[in-house]
Amino acid sequence: MSDQINDLVTEGAINLMNKVGKTYEANIAASKSKKDEKQQKLDVIYNKFREIENFPTEELISNRIKILIKNMFTNRANNWDKEKE
Repeated sequence: MSDQINDLVTEGAINLMNKVGKTYEANIAASKSKKDEKQQKLDVIYNKFREIENFPTEELISNRIKILIKNMFTNRANNWDKEKE
């Protein structure tokens, strides 16, 4: 993964997670093979978002992106219900 953080790319990744997160997590839960491997890969993605969320704002990432990440994690905590609307 690149060390450069781009707001547009990060926003695209957030939007993707908001769209497919619920389905992907359900597929992992229902998976019979490689369940742990799939969960570890998803955890890497979520950890990268957490890392980006905690960057000093003035250095690499805008407040807007930090808020979008926070909202994504809130959406996840609410079982991705925001996307049903």
